Amino acid sequence: MTETYHLLQHHLLGCPDPECNYIYTQDELFSYPVQNYINTHNYANGNVENYPIEYKKWNIDDVIKLEEFSGWSPRFALEKNGFTYEAEIDLIDLFEGIKWKETTEDGQTYRSREPVNSSWNHDLSKKKKQIEEALEKLNYKNRELVLCRSSRRFPAQWDTIYIYSVGEYEINKTNLRHKIKAECLKRKEEQEKQRKENEKKYKIDPINWTRVEKRLEQLKNDPKIKSFIFDPHTQKVYNWDSKKARKELYDDFSKKDTQAN
Repeated sequence: MTETYHLLQHHLLGCPDPECNYIYTQDELFSYPVQNYINTHNYANGNVENYPIEYKKWNIDDVIKLEEFSGWSPRFALEKNGFTYEAEIDLIDLFEGIKWKETTEDGQTYRSREPVNSSWNHDLSKKKKQIEEALEKLNYKNRELVLCRSSRRFPAQWDTIYIYSVGEYEINKTNLRHKIKAECLKRKEEQEKQRKENEKKYKIDPINWTRVEKRLEQLKNDPKIKSFIFDPHTQKVYNWDSKKARKELYDDFSKKDTQAN
């Protein structure tokens, strides 16, 4: 039996709406309220996208063809929605041999490792035997599991296969969604409070996102600029390929910090 679940997400941006933090069944996804939300919702000038994940008995050929969640990880949504973490396969370690290391500072534990070449191309078929050995420890051929691959190349780096069982998702969905909703509302309140504090601190005017979108479109079509950082508040552009522009960016933001203090 294969069950397809669905995550709603904005690429690289974590939306605080509860609806963007739930995981939906196939029937829920195609219901009118969810479809209406997908068609009308907008966050940080970006539409929401649907990312399907499968809960089933896997074979190794399906595993090595897993599509990547690029730039973000579904693991946080899975755990909030009651799925149980089983294991993970660290593909950077598997291909490059570089493991995570943990350091503790002021009572907090951090994971880090030396950066690898971000142009990697991890062909999972080349490590088919090792991947299957890791999965066999979970008796994967005889039980339904969620498998998903998540990767990011910069500034943080990971390429990982996450493995989950369904956990409490089906049996405790209502209570879990109440909890998610409460957490999202609290997060929205904190973001709004921070926004107002920043406006007061930095004397920031509200962003005109229509102007920002038009300006970004112009910059993308400018052959002289390959990579840039854009300040939506000032509409100022910093050409990242220019050492002078990078210094200017540093100086501008240093001035903002000085003025705020």
